[in-house]
Amino acid sequence: MSLRKPYRSVDEQLRILRSRGMAVDAGAGHVLRREGYYPIVNGYKDLFLDRKACLTAGDDRYGTGARFDDLYALFLFDRELRELLFSAITRAEAALKAVCAHEFTRLHPDEVNPYLNPDYYDSRRRPSAVALIDKVFKRIPELDGSPRNRGDYGGKAYIRHCMEDHNGQVPL
Repeated sequence: MSLRKPYRSVDEQLRILRSRGMAVDAGAGHVLRREGYYPIVNGYKDLFLDRKACLTAGDDRYGTGARFDDLYALFLFDRELRELLFSAITRAEAALKAVCAHEFTRLHPDEVNPYLNPDYYDSRRRPSAVALIDKVFKRIPELDGSPRNRGDYGGKAYIRHCMEDHNGQVPL
């Protein structure tokens, strides 16, 4: 069996790009060494391809004016956008969790671990809720007993505190 994508040095990768019609500047080699060919080129080339020329040649052909710098700029834009979104989504997730925990607990103020009561879950999803509750609360003592966790509930100090100091009452 032969490799479909054999090893290519960065210089060979640059020659391939040039042979397919892409303008490549002196800094492209450094970029490819740092970021890799496939995440940049295969991830973002579609906007720069000349479809008709690709069909004729049987491989990728870039349209007039296609530049590696533009391809890399798109790669960087996408990376920055993902980083911004991840940051915002992480904060939104934390806020949503806090609101849900607060409101659920407000509805059941005098009940110990009310989130463990399957009756509080949508009846259509109750079997999966029961399975998840069972799995999570079997896992907590297992974490405590595991040598790699040093008896600390998987490194979760708040879980250890609740289990040891509050009779296993773990707030939602």
